[in-house]
This record gives sequence, structure tokens and C-alpha cells, in this order.
Amino acid sequence: MIRALVVDDEPLARERLMALLRKEKGITAIGACADAPSALERIARERPELVFLDIQMPEMTGLELVRRLGRHVPHIVFVTAYAEHAPEAFDLEAVDYLLKPFDRARFQRTLERARARIRSSRDATLTERLERLAASLGHDRHLTRFVIRTAGSVTFVPADEVRHITAEGNYVVLHTAAGTRMVRGTMASVEQRLDPALFLRISRSAIVRIAEVKEMRPHFNGDYVVTLKDGTKVRSGRTYAAAVARLLES
Repeated sequence: MIRALVVDDEPLARERLMALLRKEKGITAIGACADAPSALERIARERPELVFLDIQMPEMTGLELVRRLGRHVPHIVFVTAYAEHAPEAFDLEAVDYLLKPFDRARFQRTLERARARIRSSRDATLTERLERLAASLGHDRHLTRFVIRTAGSVTFVPADEVRHITAEGNYVVLHTAAGTRMVRGTMASVEQRLDPALFLRISRSAIVRIAEVKEMRPHFNGDYVVTLKDGTKVRSGRTYAAAVARLLES
């Protein structure tokens, strides 16, 4: 449910907007304000997600009101009879600019834009919260889970399910029994966060879980072909000879 507030100094304009909002599903019209100061107070108190805001009002314009909102700015639809304020309104990232007079079809197009913007904002907020939760759960110094962001969701992959990791462009690929998942990042950044007692980087593009290594065979020039328990073969790099020596000793 989207909570919407109307701000307009004209009584008829306020009443019409409230009437239009009441006809829409998924919208709760929480009330109307006749001036900017009372709107500032109500926005701070009730935190509506959507505000239909007149521009030309006594004491303070709608544009000035938005600039005073600080961090918690709702999604704004400017409603006015004056077209010349449109560039400034969109500089303030307004959802839309409704020119009076407007019909219900135009109003509903504005609402669709607002709904899309609010859905996107809610998805981003959910993602941020889940990432903060993931960070708060990671009490250990070493990485215990990978966080994979997709549109509107976050998936967790426990580090102890990862058999080996490879590089692919600006991403690393996590190989697990269930398949592969891609995470944006570099091999260096991932290597720094993994427990070195459990994972070992054996080349520029490969990290293996030590417990998954089944066999090692010499290749050329000091390189090795490392075979994992699932049959995957990973070639080591010459510059990682010291790391490979750890495998030979374990």
C-alpha cells in the first residue's frame, strides 16, 4: 500500500486530488495540507511515500519545500498551472509534473510512474537491509558466506559449500555441488577475505578448497594439474609455486 499526501493551497484542487486517489487501488490518501509549513511537519511525522505538491503557494513554494526535506524525501509529483517550473522540478528528481487542468487518464499515467519508482526504491531498500544483515552475521574475520545480488533479492552462498573459484572478467565464479554462481569482484579481493587454512589460490584465475583436492600431477615448467574430488581439473600457475608447495606438504 502506497501512502500519499496532497499539498495544495487551493481547496478545490486538494479535494479533486483526494477524490482521484481514493478511487485507486493500492493507494491510501493519508490527508491534505493547505500550505508548505504544515506539509513539512506532516511529512516528517508520517513519512508518506508519495506527495502531490503544488508549486505556487504562499509562504513557501513547493520547490523550496522539497529542498528543506533533508534526507527523507518522498517521491514527489509536482502539480501546477505553470509549465515554466518543469526543468527545476525534474532537477529535483520529481516523478512527474502534472499541469492543471488534467484528466483522470493523465493522472493515472502519473500514478503508474510513481508506482514503478516506488517499487524500485523498495527493492533497493530491501537489498540494502539484507546486505547489512549479512554483514552483521559475519562475525569472523574470514568470509563465511558470499552475498549475490540480483534484481530485488539477495542470495547467500555459504563459503563451506564452495569447491573452487575461478575468474571471469569483472566477476568471480563460485563452483558448488549445486552449480555455479557469479559474484562481482576480483580474485585478489576474494582471496584476502577467505580463510587461508581452507582455501588456496593456485593461479591468477583459480582458488581451490584444500579439502577438495584429490590429486596433483606435474605439468610443464613447474606447473601442476590439480584434480578435485568432483573430477574438475585446475591448472596451477608458475608464480604460485609456493602455494602449490603447501598442497604437497598437507
